[in-house]
Amino acid sequence: MKRLILLISFLLTTLFVVQSCGVSRTVDDRENQLVQWQESTIYSRLELLCAENYKSFFGSRTYKENSISISMIELIATNPNTYRVQGFHTYYGFLGAVYEDAPFQAIITFLDERGKRMHFKFYKHSSPDLLHPKSYWEKGEKTMTFYEY
Repeated sequence: MKRLILLISFLLTTLFVVQSCGVSRTVDDRENQLVQWQESTIYSRLELLCAENYKSFFGSRTYKENSISISMIELIATNPNTYRVQGFHTYYGFLGAVYEDAPFQAIITFLDERGKRMHFKFYKHSSPDLLHPKSYWEKGEKTMTFYEY
């Protein structure tokens, strides 16, 4: 009788543990899907931000489309809707000089759950030029609303 009770107890415990693992895996899968969605959204929204606003942010310089390369995305712990993004991009200078692999950093805040409204602070590294004897960082900032068609 003791063996039967122990066997039933063991089977119930095993069943509970197996079911718990299944639920955990589902939650992890959902979190991974959310992270993948946010990362792809960040990339596409950064691309659009630069394509539409680079000249107004940085004067006579022009963004080379599809040149964004992201090397790091991290969630800022103090704000669960804000990400720090680092990477490289290419832009053209005033006289047409090409600046490849120029570093950038962006602070991006999702203002809604679906990524339709986002606030961007885009910092780009600039090389020395006639007006600046040393390299420096420039900033462009904008809140954008995205419409899906």
